[in-house]
Amino acid sequence: MGKKGSVIMAFDGVFAHYMLAEINDQLIGKRISKVEAINDTDYAFSLSSKMVLVLSADKNFSHFRLSKKEFMHTDNHFGNILKKYFASSFIDNLIQTNNDRVITLIVTKNDELGYPKTYKLVFEFTGKTSNFIILDSEDIIIEAYHKHFEIDTRIISPNVKYELLESTKINPFTLASDDTILNENIYEGVSKLLFSECCYNASLLKTINQLVSPTLIIGKKVNFYCFDLKHLDGKRIKYDDLSSLVEGYIDHSNSSLNENADEKLAKTYCIKELEKAKSKLAKQNDELRIAKNYASLERDAQLLASNIHLVKPYQEEIKVIDYNTNEIVTLPLNTKISPNENVNYYFNKVKKQKRTVDALSEQIEKTKQEIIYLETLLNQISIASNSSLKEICKEIGLVKPDKRPLKPLITRYIDEDGYTILVGKNNTQNNYITNKLAKATDYFFHIASYPGCHVIYNGPLNDDKIKLVANICVYHSKKTSIMAVDYVQVKYLKKVKGESGSFVTYTNQKTTHVNGDIDYINKHAKLVN
Repeated sequence: MGKKGSVIMAFDGVFAHYMLAEINDQLIGKRISKVEAINDTDYAFSLSSKMVLVLSADKNFSHFRLSKKEFMHTDNHFGNILKKYFASSFIDNLIQTNNDRVITLIVTKNDELGYPKTYKLVFEFTGKTSNFIILDSEDIIIEAYHKHFEIDTRIISPNVKYELLESTKINPFTLASDDTILNENIYEGVSKLLFSECCYNASLLKTINQLVSPTLIIGKKVNFYCFDLKHLDGKRIKYDDLSSLVEGYIDHSNSSLNENADEKLAKTYCIKELEKAKSKLAKQNDELRIAKNYASLERDAQLLASNIHLVKPYQEEIKVIDYNTNEIVTLPLNTKISPNENVNYYFNKVKKQKRTVDALSEQIEKTKQEIIYLETLLNQISIASNSSLKEICKEIGLVKPDKRPLKPLITRYIDEDGYTILVGKNNTQNNYITNKLAKATDYFFHIASYPGCHVIYNGPLNDDKIKLVANICVYHSKKTSIMAVDYVQVKYLKKVKGESGSFVTYTNQKTTHVNGDIDYINKHAKLVN
């Protein structure tokens, strides 16, 4: 093939080579009982063995695999065409073109008169240019997923003979010796990812001819391959076969997408609410400043009360002397009410202003707490796992709560002496471990004056334990600098009533300083979940 589109390069020609070696025995001779469209790019070929051959032309991850899953199906035009030629057929072969990202499914199907006919489905899994092309026994194009356009000087159109563009690269499986210098990737079906591994091993053939060991590698990026890639750092997850590996990668990717969606949803909500709360606080402070200006109003009321004997009926205003400042003050009067009622009117206005100040002061404190709560949520979102994000979304009402409340998924460590360290990373988890699981004699750890994790330790304290648990507290709060960590027995905690979140106050605390050293944590404690 010529120029390729964008694709998850882990599923390259070498990966396809080993995938075919793995699944062909399960395919050849099997009857395709039905063909259905999963979506616009993915198609499922159900076999008599209750396995499903999945061909995906997704531009971001074009591939093929065997699956035992049941898929939701849709109805589309190309899916109906595939049914016509491949449903109720028998698989003769599934072959790869050299070591390229091209496979051909060859089937035999009886026509209406009962005569066997051969059909082929060429699957070019090349990312953006991925295509399904249906051929007859003479390689004449019957139909194509993408047609009536030119690819690499080829015309993909019905009634035209299908042609493969000869590759200018070398099929690595045809090499007899490994004496090549790995300066440039001139090998067909060898992705950049695999070529980096070849360079790391200083051998092309040793790398591509090793035993299959399906491996998912979770590091800064998620990678997978038909054998372990030693040049990549990250957590390894092993699978029994390549199809399971591909499905594991898809499940992990979908989980990550869901996590990102939950994170975006929760973060957008909190930022919007935080902006509203800050705007509300600014208005409340302005109103409070105006309301607090009741001192002159109180002075006017007292001056009028002292000079009530000077007020005449229907008088619109009165001028009196303020002996504290020796200035003349003009007091407006309501001519429709009596002088005494005017005095009461002034004093009532003072009382109302004072009530307004008290109410605004209370509202301002609530708004400040709301801001702290939202800022705490944003911090929790930044350190949250997928399950933790779900809990946060439920807490703030973005998703429906469970009919039966589930226990939060708590991070647990066991130290060298068998004592448990519980870590809460959001309000749901914090409240659960602090208010439900912790005993009065357990110890509570929290970064001082920072919206971090709650950590509970159920063992006796000494300097080493304090250092360990404090490091866990800082590490899971995603801080890398030296932080002050308060620690105190749970019996000295007091939950702040009437406030959202997991806020507590405490007394009798002591403080240590650590930097969240993960190596120290791993040396002295075991993460159990």
